[in-house]
Amino acid sequence: MAPRYRRGLTRFFAQADFLRPGLNVLDAGCGTGAATLALRTALGERNLLPARFNAFDLTPLMISRFWKALDKHPIADIELVAANVLQLQALPAS
Repeated sequence: MAPRYRRGLTRFFAQADFLRPGLNVLDAGCGTGAATLALRTALGERNLLPARFNAFDLTPLMISRFWKALDKHPIADIELVAANVLQLQALPAS
């Protein structure tokens, strides 16, 4: 299911008119990273890189799964942390 989900997201982002080079992306509640990876793929396909990615999720398990996905689909400029959206002061300043 996850690969089809990510492909669908990639198609959505590939057609989006809001994409441009140099985006700063925040994926709050990133889970396994499907949305971030799909957006990164769509940006690359449209030659709209570089972009900076920041992602966080509440559970370390999801962050661990996202790191594993990044082994297969690397993103050069990403900051990935476990954090609670209800405790924004705990997020990195960047």
